[in-house]
Amino acid sequence: MLKLFTPIFGLLLAILTPMVWGQANTLSEDLERRFHAEELEQVLVGELTLSVLAQESAIPLSRGVAILLVDSGYQGLRLSAAQQLATQLNQWGWHTLIAPSLLDVSLVATEQAENAMVHPRSSSQQAWFDYDRTKTQLSLLITALYNHASSHRGFKIVVSQGMTAAHLIELAADNQIASPDSMVVISPFWPDRRKNLAIGEALAKTAFPVLDINLIQSNLWNAKTYRQRKQDAVNALKLHYRQRSIQADDFPSHSYIDSVSPQVTRLSKEIYGWTSYLGW
Repeated sequence: MLKLFTPIFGLLLAILTPMVWGQANTLSEDLERRFHAEELEQVLVGELTLSVLAQESAIPLSRGVAILLVDSGYQGLRLSAAQQLATQLNQWGWHTLIAPSLLDVSLVATEQAENAMVHPRSSSQQAWFDYDRTKTQLSLLITALYNHASSHRGFKIVVSQGMTAAHLIELAADNQIASPDSMVVISPFWPDRRKNLAIGEALAKTAFPVLDINLIQSNLWNAKTYRQRKQDAVNALKLHYRQRSIQADDFPSHSYIDSVSPQVTRLSKEIYGWTSYLGW
């Protein structure tokens, strides 16, 4: 079972600025506009109060809590898909929490020397994201969500995608956050060649079961590492690792009542099969 990890909040909060939380507030406010107050729960992340969407298990015997981290960009798990996935997981006995990932994807002002040499094959996106700042944000968030979910019995799994997933893998591998009982990572990547190639090695170091979902043709960063991620896990003799590939074409952009996209259906079945394999 999960052992709650207590970071030194004072030190971490000292390096955060109000603008760091801009996107988080946007996503949190979006939840407040879409849902009634009784459908939401409040989570204190440092000095920021975030609204999260909580949905109860649809069966009496709950398996535990599934935390779904959503992003506002097109390269992450969006709210519409997370809602559909949460509903599916509820049917299989999971209490779900949908929360903003706090990933700050706004342009970061960087000062570069005019004569700095840039490799011709380097990505122009490398300076767009503040790697250390977003990692700190996610560390604070995941610890707060763990504490918020501690009142629920059972297992705890974390579902994330893209850059959020890449950060969580590194944080867990370096023991900077408490380990969940399992993690579901969907096409983890980071738009920097060195950091992107390190994802597989970090994933292999994690001490908990991992379901690695490869979204086919989702982006080139993921395409460059998904085979290596599996190879690194095999070489490290990592226990309870599974990689599956599913199509990314039907990723939903809108929510409709009683409507579930083919991709979310496949994803939910992969998670169900994975947790059943683990004996949950």
